[in-house]
Amino acid sequence: MRRALVVMVGLSACGPAGTLSKVESDVFAKSCAQTSCHKGASSAGNLNLEGKTHAKLVGVASTVAGEQLVVPGKPEASLLMKRLKAVTPYSVMPPGEALEAERLELIRSWIAAGAKDD
Repeated sequence: MRRALVVMVGLSACGPAGTLSKVESDVFAKSCAQTSCHKGASSAGNLNLEGKTHAKLVGVASTVAGEQLVVPGKPEASLLMKRLKAVTPYSVMPPGEALEAERLELIRSWIAAGAKDD
């Protein structure tokens, strides 16, 4: 019982990891929705990641690849995760340097938890 309590306290101190709000502020706003990448009307892949993004991502098919951008509960089936994990030089996102493991995990855990709009 004591061990379980310690684990629960530790998890609650972690904060809102894996929520859409956290993904938007810690990933999209800092690495995706800036300059000409995924900002504005002429954004890459016709995907604007400014502001609230749930309706732009969840259950939406990519206009370029035709796959769903985010499949709730299935990070491995989500085009967003596939693109962020790509390692070929021409497809690394964000361009120039891939996301750090902790920020990639924010997105993966949000999708795995059902990709809810918070």
